[in-house]
Amino acid sequence: MTKERPSILLITSNGTGMGHLTRQTAVARAVGERADCVVLSLSSGISVVESQGIRAEYLPSYQRPWMPRQEWNSYLSDRIVALAHEVEADVIAFDGVAPYRGLAHARHRLPHIAFVWFRRGMWRVGRNSGALRTEPFFDLIIEPGDFAQRADHGLTANRSSRAIEPVSLLDVIEPRTRDAASKALGLDAALPTALISLGSGAIGDDAAAATAAADVLRTAGWQIATTKAALATSEHGLEGVHVLRDVYPLAEFVNAFDLVISSAGYNAVHEFIAAGIPTVLIPNTHTSTDDQVARARTLADDGVAIWVDPAAGSAGVAAAVTQALDSRVELTASSQALAAQHHGGAQDAAALLLDLAATYTGDAPDPRRRIARSRFWARSNATGTALKVIGPTAADNLRRRRRGKLALGPIKPIDVDLVIDADVAIEHDSVSAGAPTGAPIARVTSSLDRAILRGDDPVEHVLRGASRSYVEERLAIAARAYRVKSTYPSRRT
Repeated sequence: MTKERPSILLITSNGTGMGHLTRQTAVARAVGERADCVVLSLSSGISVVESQGIRAEYLPSYQRPWMPRQEWNSYLSDRIVALAHEVEADVIAFDGVAPYRGLAHARHRLPHIAFVWFRRGMWRVGRNSGALRTEPFFDLIIEPGDFAQRADHGLTANRSSRAIEPVSLLDVIEPRTRDAASKALGLDAALPTALISLGSGAIGDDAAAATAAADVLRTAGWQIATTKAALATSEHGLEGVHVLRDVYPLAEFVNAFDLVISSAGYNAVHEFIAAGIPTVLIPNTHTSTDDQVARARTLADDGVAIWVDPAAGSAGVAAAVTQALDSRVELTASSQALAAQHHGGAQDAAALLLDLAATYTGDAPDPRRRIARSRFWARSNATGTALKVIGPTAADNLRRRRRGKLALGPIKPIDVDLVIDADVAIEHDSVSAGAPTGAPIARVTSSLDRAILRGDDPVEHVLRGASRSYVEERLAIAARAYRVKSTYPSRRT
């Protein structure tokens, strides 16, 4: 039977923030009713996707200590293949800076499905060269534009890709009016209002940077909101700061703010500056790949933002906020002019994915791509063999030295009892009831509750409304990833 419309599976890495999820959400909303979009993410923040009316499934990152690191890529491959079959995917699009080996293996197992890499630019110089070896596994590489594109000197700057305009949720949503946005956030629309939204690592101490900004704003008589709860409860005692909890997407409420003090991440820049809000950028210098310093400095040089040099400390933050207060008119005009020239990336991406879904005829790489794939697997297999020889503990220590601190996973698959929540078991009641063995619980659920996803117990999340055969396949995948001692319905009432 011919499908009424194509199906697109959007995959994201876990990342350190919401950037990957937000871009994929923007793309899914731009696709709209022209295709069925499902998001598969390693981020425990994935519940925000479902709140936007997009079906979503969570997959635990290799950094969760639930399975041996060497086994995780096989688990990832199995999960992608199973979900692709369940949703009858025509296109699989991954947003992340480093495609996993398991993703490459899934590409090999799904030759009839087009694979796309959403690869944001502005990589830090010399970083992430290994990720480029996965290029031959993708049929299309899409690079979302960046307002600071001219400062991109990373490894992707001269790589072949399909460039599009910057991707932002502002491409696909209409922000609320100032009165409506302020009322929803509990703010006074009559007061000049600043938002402080800093990612981890800005100037080494977010609280100190935020405090310096808030001191200037309070002296000037401004209302202050923040997305960081620590600001309002810090030892500095910042009375009257409005803490915005679980506000997503923030782009919907941009009209509530007259000034923003923000990290210089991709999403922050392409929402706040695109909205024409005077912005102070405090770059996060601890990102593994994203060159926030180059982005912030370039936008300041172009007159569309004020930036804080990481060496300037809290005094630099205070000076930058003071400068922004004095330059609000000029910053608003310049940022609006920039945004008018560069917008619509979500629609660009949606058009490319829909065209690929309609025209793709199967994986038939040219000789150079086949050779590159063979080299990738030869290198990957050699590395895998070497890591198995030295053992998981030594392998993890090696990764720590090369890439920084990583979670140490178990040496062998762990014992678990698979406990199937009622939201899954009621619809899929073919599982014979076992009995608890006392092993740790691995929860099979269709709930995307953050407390569940961020808890200590393993989670096997199942797409809401999944078929019976998919649930059975997922139980089989879990049995390969863990030592399952028993499987039984949840006893909770």
